[in-house]
Amino acid sequence: MKHVTLLAAMAVTLSANAQRHIGEAIPVAHHGAFGSAERTPTDTIVPVSVGTPGNQLALYTASAGNYMVGTNSFGDKAKVQVFTSTGNVHVEQLIYFFGKKNVGSAPTSPLHARVYALDGPGFNTTGQAVNNAPGTVLGNVDIPISAVDTGTNPLVPMIVEFNPAVNASGNFGGGFDVTGLGTGVQLGMLTTQDGATGTSDDQNWEQFSDNHWFAMSNADSSWGVKCDFFMLAVLGNGVAGIHDPGAVNGMRLSIVGGNPATSAVTVAYDLQQAANARLLVIDTKGAKMVERELGRSLIGQHQTDLNVANWGNGTYYVSIIADGRPITKKLVVQH
Repeated sequence: MKHVTLLAAMAVTLSANAQRHIGEAIPVAHHGAFGSAERTPTDTIVPVSVGTPGNQLALYTASAGNYMVGTNSFGDKAKVQVFTSTGNVHVEQLIYFFGKKNVGSAPTSPLHARVYALDGPGFNTTGQAVNNAPGTVLGNVDIPISAVDTGTNPLVPMIVEFNPAVNASGNFGGGFDVTGLGTGVQLGMLTTQDGATGTSDDQNWEQFSDNHWFAMSNADSSWGVKCDFFMLAVLGNGVAGIHDPGAVNGMRLSIVGGNPATSAVTVAYDLQQAANARLLVIDTKGAKMVERELGRSLIGQHQTDLNVANWGNGTYYVSIIADGRPITKKLVVQH
């Protein structure tokens, strides 16, 4: 088994400061109590442990000094995070947060950003052979390693756009393949810490040099680290507005009253199961504008008001977090 070391200096609280740049807009015109379905994409889904307050971000290394989620002496080929979804979705972007890199002598060699169907053979957490590991590559974008930003203070996202959007059905994987990187190139991605609240078995995978896929938390054949990659998926085609049939993390969300907004708006949300709900609004620099406990919310539609009259012009990210599961939309303020 690979020996893992946590770079403690990289650990940061997964609060508003670690959740920036996590969504795109679904503007909604003001027609009725919760608005209409007039909008442009998109919605965002994140791994559960990434959206759970109190968890930490970390960067792990192997005993040889190489980074866990990139090229290393063990010859790993790819890393994939599972995103939970229902029905058919359209993946417009993957958003990555890398913490370290070494471009070696090949700064233009490509990192393959990919969307995967979960239809391949692999070995799960308990070592059993399964057929829901990453398999078919549904979409690929090549990024030169020199373009990967590793800023962590503040955190800097690498946003990869798939044009056209990638069609996926049900759960899908988002990740990257490092086989195109040159000799000496190393790359490390931020993850939640080992055992972070909300992590589940078989939610992230790595492909070994022999092409086999293993769940990251497989203690016999892999790292034995139970974490989630700090990675986000942006979905298009207007899913998860308040009136839409689709949902993200069991929720729908609309911003009613104008987007761009000038004064007051209503945050309308619909829950498919009862949950303790919280409103969180941050700006593009990660500053927390609003954090409001909404209490126990039953199944169905709810709303809470948001006064932006004194906010500066710009972009803000509005999240409803229900029992640790977030849904996020972009709000533009323009006075």
